[in-house]
Amino acid sequence: MSKYYLINLAGGTIEEEKMREIPHPYLELGLHITLKTTQAFALLGLGAVGPILGLTQGKDKKEMAMKCCQMGAVGGALFGPVLSMLTMKNMSAEGAYDRAYRLRYNANQVNVDRVSLLGAAGATAAASYMFTPDQKMAPKACAVGLAGGVVLGSLYNMLFRR
Repeated sequence: MSKYYLINLAGGTIEEEKMREIPHPYLELGLHITLKTTQAFALLGLGAVGPILGLTQGKDKKEMAMKCCQMGAVGGALFGPVLSMLTMKNMSAEGAYDRAYRLRYNANQVNVDRVSLLGAAGATAAASYMFTPDQKMAPKACAVGLAGGVVLGSLYNMLFRR
């Protein structure tokens, strides 16, 4: 991962030659796979597993959705590196570089990642400010912000980026 990866993720414009500078393609690809796994598990926890468990166990659906979203995000963050290693196990250095390079140019993917990370940061900050005595809310808010960012970023891509 390089500073150009972070500039691209933040929405900055970068010259073509700088975009080609990928000193650690395996790391960049591994971080991408881990982020996608974390996003997917959080979204599944929030939108499917949590509400279903809330209905079947007779508990508050919103609370179960947030709890399962948090557990999904943690599970995805733990499973992501394993999945990354399995994915890159037989990948050549050229293959990893090519994939990392193409990911940098996938504007829709970068947009979803950006909005997702901003959602996680914003929700965590808001929860920390609003629920200061109840610090258990911040991790749940972070996971919900991450999942919500995926949905908002995807919606934005579908409506405004074709």
